[in-house]
Amino acid sequence: MDTVTAVANYIEQVTGERPAMTTLSAADLAGLPVYLSRSWRVERATLLGRGVIFAFPLGPPRMGLSRVTRDRQTLAAHLKAEVIPVIPDIASHERRRLVQARVPFVAPGRQLFLPMFPADFRETFTAPPPPPRASMSWIAQLIVLRHLLRGGMEGRPLAEIAAALDYTAMAVTLGVRELEALGLCVKVPEGRARVVRFDLEPRALWERAHARMRSPVVRRYPVGEADEGGRTAPEAGLTALSRQTLLSYNGPRTVAVSNREAKRLVAEGVVREILDADEAPLLLEGWAYAPRLTADGPAVDDLSLWLSLKDDPDERVRAALADRMEQRTW
Repeated sequence: MDTVTAVANYIEQVTGERPAMTTLSAADLAGLPVYLSRSWRVERATLLGRGVIFAFPLGPPRMGLSRVTRDRQTLAAHLKAEVIPVIPDIASHERRRLVQARVPFVAPGRQLFLPMFPADFRETFTAPPPPPRASMSWIAQLIVLRHLLRGGMEGRPLAEIAAALDYTAMAVTLGVRELEALGLCVKVPEGRARVVRFDLEPRALWERAHARMRSPVVRRYPVGEADEGGRTAPEAGLTALSRQTLLSYNGPRTVAVSNREAKRLVAEGVVREILDADEAPLLLEGWAYAPRLTADGPAVDDLSLWLSLKDDPDERVRAALADRMEQRTW
């Protein structure tokens, strides 16, 4: 796994959001001292709604902290953005020195320190609930959906919730703080642990929460039918809705997997992308979370299905969704 992917995976595990990185153009790097362009690879990204630059070392695996700090300051001044050095090989005492100096950094799989954000994401960090966002983070949305659809979130320590959802304990902690700030849940002591409690009844919780939820669909891939990509994944989109309502649909069969899994299937050739979407027998939806985390039947769960189709321009689709939700038992 390359370092850029390792950093993106680690940040997604810790924060619940995956940064999309893009290489800076030659124009952006014009005038940058040659020694910096030979020492660092810089990538632009949006992290928690804020633009930042990740700097990946190109030189020796170990750099002195004074050089890291000096190079970071020069890069930040030239690029006019916060620069976060990526330091894969760093000792614990060096991490402490960077934290004490308030220098942001990422050590993939080990520590993430971002003092420019409301939380610095260290394991020992305690912060007040973050202000409400326009939309929920994926981990916050997933916690609510899992509670409504399959249960198992209430009365459990956050570490157990993290294990059930395959997120880090820190990501779940941040998600719960977000839900607390929105008035959707509370944390209460139970023995030595603190557990989540939802005081709202399921329907009331959904009515209050869904306005801040997003469609789970990150990308749709028109592909050729394949055993692994087509038979094991739950049905989604208009395929699932047409089986559950009177909606008539004769388009490509739609199924859903996590977007990470979708990219793997395409990259490894398990499924083949088709340029002409009208010719594709299968539409593979890549979701922000694994659909099986909220559903265990032949189709994706009805709440995520509603979120994925609620903005469809076809009035027949919206009417079918409304009928499906009216028939739902809470």
